[in-house]
Amino acid sequence: YTAADGTQWLADQYFTGGWTYATHQSISGTTDPLLYRSERYGNQTYRLPAADGVYTLKLHFAEIYANGPGQRLFNVAVNGQQVLAGLDIFAEAGGNYRPLVKSFTGQASGGYVTVSLASVRGDGKLSALELLSNGGGSTPTVPAAPTGLTATAGNAQVDLAWSFVTGATSYSIKRSTASAGPFSAVASGLTATTYADIAVSNGTPYFYQVTASNAAGESAPSSTVSATPTAPVTPPTGGIRVNAGGAAYTAADGTQWLADQYFTGGWTYATYQSISGSTDPTLYRSERYGNVTYRLPAADGSYTLKLHFAEIYANGPGQRIFNVAVNGQQVLSSIDIFAEAGGNYRPLVKSFTAQASGGYVTVSLTGVRGDGKLSGLELLPAQ
Repeated sequence: YTAADGTQWLADQYFTGGWTYATHQSISGTTDPLLYRSERYGNQTYRLPAADGVYTLKLHFAEIYANGPGQRLFNVAVNGQQVLAGLDIFAEAGGNYRPLVKSFTGQASGGYVTVSLASVRGDGKLSALELLSNGGGSTPTVPAAPTGLTATAGNAQVDLAWSFVTGATSYSIKRSTASAGPFSAVASGLTATTYADIAVSNGTPYFYQVTASNAAGESAPSSTVSATPTAPVTPPTGGIRVNAGGAAYTAADGTQWLADQYFTGGWTYATYQSISGSTDPTLYRSERYGNVTYRLPAADGSYTLKLHFAEIYANGPGQRIFNVAVNGQQVLSSIDIFAEAGGNYRPLVKSFTAQASGGYVTVSLTGVRGDGKLSGLELLPAQ
C-alpha cells in the first residue's frame, strides 16, 4: 500500500516461518496506522535482498494482541547477532495499539540482510521492516542473469542446477522444444538453485533457461542448455561388449561387439597399424581417449569387468599415464599402457570384479599425464 506521506510498502514477503494476524482497532501516535494493524508472529526470519554495503534497518512494532506487560517477550537478531533481548512491546510503548520503532545499522553481505525473531515468552512479532541505504534510497537492484545452468536427463525427468545469484529472492524456469524458443515458464518463485522437471516426455529434446528475480524485477535469461530424457536401458542378457571409439563388428571367434556407446566425454582415434599378440586386432585399432566415463547398464549383481587397452598413439613409456575408477573406486593408479604391454600396438587387458548397483556399472578415466584411453570394455555375469 501507499502511506499518506507517499511511502510505498511492499506486501509481506522475504520471510520464512510465522503466521499472520490483523486488527481493526485504532492505532494512536502515528500518521500511518495501517502499518501497525497487521503483523507476522512466531519464530521467523526475514531475508531482505540488498547489494553489499551499510544500511539503516528500522523495525516497526505495535502490540495488537497482548493486553499487559510481560505477556510477549522475544529476542531479535540481525545477521545472526542479537540486537534486542527480551523485548516487551507493551512495556516499552506504554500500552497496546501504540507504535514502537527500533533502528539499527545493518551490513548486507552476500546480497542479504537477515532479521530473525526468537520467542522467550509468547510469540515474537513484527509489524514492518524498512531497509534503507545511508542515503535513504531503495536497496534492491535487478539481479544479474544466472550462470552455471546445467541440465541432466533422466527417465521422464530433467534435473536442472545453476549458481546462486547475489540479490535474487526467487528463480523462474523457462522451457522450449526449440533452441531458439519461444520459452515459456514452467516454474516460478523457486528459492533453491535446483529443479526437477517431471512434465517431460522421453525422447523429446528440451531447452531451458533460468531467470533471477527480486523486488526490483527479473533478470535477463541465462544461457540455454538442453537435455533429452530417455527411458532406462534394458540391461542386455549375457553381458555387454563395447568397441570403444569404433563401430559394431563380429570378431573371428563369433564374439559380437557393440559400437561405441554408454559414454560421456572424450574423443575418438583410430589406426590401421598391425596389432601384435591378438587374434582380434580390430578391437585395439580404435579408442576413446580423454577424461571419459562409461555407464554400462546391468541388472544389480556381480560381474567380471574386462578393460582392453593398446597404445596406438604414444611411442614411449611415460607419455600416457592415467587412473581408472570403477563405481567411483580407483582400481588402476597411473597406468602406463606402453610400459606394461612392452611397447605400442600390443594388447593389455585388466580384469576386475564389479558390482552393479542401481542398474549400472561405471568406469571412469582421469588423465595424469596425457589422456586416458580405452580400446574396449566387457561386462560379463560373474561365473
